[in-house]
Amino acid sequence: MALSSQFSGCASDCGDKIEAGRVYSINTTAHSDNPKVQKALDYIRRNDPSKIAIGKHVIDDDIALSISDSALKDPVDAKLEAHKKFIDLQFPITAEETMGLKNTSDCKSVKNPYDPARDIEFFNDAPTQFVTLKPGEFIVLPPNSAHAPCSGKGKVLKGVFKIKVD
Repeated sequence: MALSSQFSGCASDCGDKIEAGRVYSINTTAHSDNPKVQKALDYIRRNDPSKIAIGKHVIDDDIALSISDSALKDPVDAKLEAHKKFIDLQFPITAEETMGLKNTSDCKSVKNPYDPARDIEFFNDAPTQFVTLKPGEFIVLPPNSAHAPCSGKGKVLKGVFKIKVD
């Protein structure tokens, strides 16, 4: 799943297949070619996210969902992060969240090197694009997409699926 060169919003339908780095409505009829991503989408479509308890929920051996209550920060304070073993499927539940995006191949300044135990690397680079997700929307972020989540004002209850890469 390659990161889309265009990080544009798509609150309803953008075609038949879900593309990485685009914003979609949870109710979109678009689907993912990745069966694990599709399983995560099906899960969130069948369950009211606002009624899922804060914490980690194991969906199966390859998919986990974390619900967190996070303070939003100024975009300049949000650092780009990337993963190698997992795809993120992120969605805000209670408030808008802005997220910075950049392809990892364009990230030149490593803040914290890749930690395989935590599957995370941080960059000093600035995002090249920003998207804003509203409650009821999601974004799919594969390993080649650095993302700076949790920007905005106030707090957000949000969900993040961690989907193991084959």
